[in-house]
Amino acid sequence: MSLAVSEWPASRVRLRRPTLLWAYALLAPAMIFILTSLDRSYQTDLWHHLARGREIVQTHSIVNNDVFTYTIPSQPLIDNNWLTQVVAYQLYELGGIDLVQTANSLLLAMTVAGVVAIGIRQGTPVRVAALIGVCVVFGLSSTLLIRPQTVSMFLFVVLMAMLLEAEHRRKMLGYIPLLMAIWANVHGAFPIGLLLIGCFTFGACVDSIRRLPLGKRPRPLEMIACFIVSTLATFANPYGVHVYAYVRGTSALAVSRQIQEWLKPDAFTLAGAIWIASLLAMLCLAIFGRRHVRLWAAVVVVAFAAVSCTSVRMSIWWYLTAATIAMTLWPRRIERPERTSFAAFCFAATILAAAVICAPALAALNPVFNYRSNNRPEQNLAELASAIEQHSPGARVFSRLEWGEYLSFALPWKQSIFMDGRIEIYPDTLWTDYRKITTAEPGWENLLMSHGVEVLLLDTHYHDGLIAAASKSPHWRQAETIGGGVIFVRNAEFRMQNAE
Repeated sequence: MSLAVSEWPASRVRLRRPTLLWAYALLAPAMIFILTSLDRSYQTDLWHHLARGREIVQTHSIVNNDVFTYTIPSQPLIDNNWLTQVVAYQLYELGGIDLVQTANSLLLAMTVAGVVAIGIRQGTPVRVAALIGVCVVFGLSSTLLIRPQTVSMFLFVVLMAMLLEAEHRRKMLGYIPLLMAIWANVHGAFPIGLLLIGCFTFGACVDSIRRLPLGKRPRPLEMIACFIVSTLATFANPYGVHVYAYVRGTSALAVSRQIQEWLKPDAFTLAGAIWIASLLAMLCLAIFGRRHVRLWAAVVVVAFAAVSCTSVRMSIWWYLTAATIAMTLWPRRIERPERTSFAAFCFAATILAAAVICAPALAALNPVFNYRSNNRPEQNLAELASAIEQHSPGARVFSRLEWGEYLSFALPWKQSIFMDGRIEIYPDTLWTDYRKITTAEPGWENLLMSHGVEVLLLDTHYHDGLIAAASKSPHWRQAETIGGGVIFVRNAEFRMQNAE
């Protein structure tokens, strides 16, 4: 007899006693916690979110106008990440970047644990659920920066669990609009949640038309009502329906301006290879799994596979949904109960302890850091920001937009940066100016003059052409070199001419 994809089995593996199954269940969540906790790469998006969170806390109002750049001062903007930014800044004030990183890693671990738990809840063998959980970690590995998207990933898995639980407890549908209202105030990926609800709704409607027995499952009208109310709930944000224009505009601009993570998956990159492998694995499971799949599951697979084709960043939703469906397609076998043992308990405890000791706050106790640097790129940027403050307090600074994110947080004066990562607020003309200056195209100095730039903070690995041009120009002098950053300050006589 075939088993529907959303049916909870009457008997499933219990994890109440210490067995090796504990270790299997902990493996994927511990892995993603360790990987993200040990990461010391530059946290690009984090800093402008912290800057806006600080502004919200200090002014007791949401940032609806730009206060960080001198190129588009006071330009209206939409910031539906505001709630995440406030929480992140409060965490930063409490424990610095280490605490923010720990919270991000913990939320990612809970996300992966949720995927594994959904599989176990559906009766998938624990070993299989753990293996698929590890595959999810590899799939998400290219998009694991500290940013509000982490909250979206967690809420997406919670939404999936709620929709599956509603197959047996229809009252669970009543909590979904509340989740969507929260989601619309923490990150712009909330429409993907509506897509997931829509897939379940479509499946329920078609099943009703085909007159299939619904049992305890929600009726089509209940699912339609849930979808409509959930959509209306997303309007419960400071911008109402206009937040959808922000989401649409951001993704469209990111694609048109060739932002790397918004490009289509490339088969010749690691992220693209993992994505293609996941599609092939799902196809093989669908062909050879020999399991009956409900219509909503097939719709989810097709819809989210299509979404993942658009960009690397959108592929994360494919991995989270595909993992859930894959666990239901796995050939069913009776799982033998594991024997309880003290050794099994110690093995699980070791995995958990390995994750805990990798928390950033415990870096001094972790031997891994004896073999790699514990320094962050932000430490060099902090020294560079201090040097800028010393040489030219209150100056307008040009840097690569990724560094502009940190400068908007570190420099004590507002409207200090040319551009940061908020690509949706910058017009095409400014984007063109940024590109021409970055590549030192003819007229680059005139563009800097027109924007009143007084300081260049250049990356030796990124601005080689601009560094060479600034070194030859009589208008600029090299003031400081720290790590991979070089500071050029406009010469005093040319600065006065610019002011005139």
